[in-house]
Amino acid sequence: MKTFIFATGVFNILFGILVQSGFGVATTLPEASPGMVTHLFGAAAAFFGVILVLSSRDLERRGALVAWEGVLRLVGFIVMTYYALYAGYGIRPLLLGATDGVIGLAYLYFLPRYLGVSLRELLIDKRSSQPGGIFR
Repeated sequence: MKTFIFATGVFNILFGILVQSGFGVATTLPEASPGMVTHLFGAAAAFFGVILVLSSRDLERRGALVAWEGVLRLVGFIVMTYYALYAGYGIRPLLLGATDGVIGLAYLYFLPRYLGVSLRELLIDKRSSQPGGIFR
């Protein structure tokens, strides 16, 4: 699980840099004003990537951050699917959204099992008093 979270964090960092630099990735995002949404999204992706990389080093203490990133990815899936299907942005945002959806579900399904806590406990960052649970 640590390796998966680390790898997806690195992906976020690289994707954020690509979006910022405009290497064709930006064309999948809706435009509010020239470059504003694209640059903001790219910066956020890069910073979330840093959070994931750092969190992967100590999931027992930072797992809640990863769980909330999973929720954010599911929201991203919903938003990108809407733009793909109803706003006429084509297949690229649908593919990006589907990727976010799969990663988000993986975080929310596998991370609690890996840490030995419930998803609810993870999302509210509740410390488990059970042996083998979070914050041993």
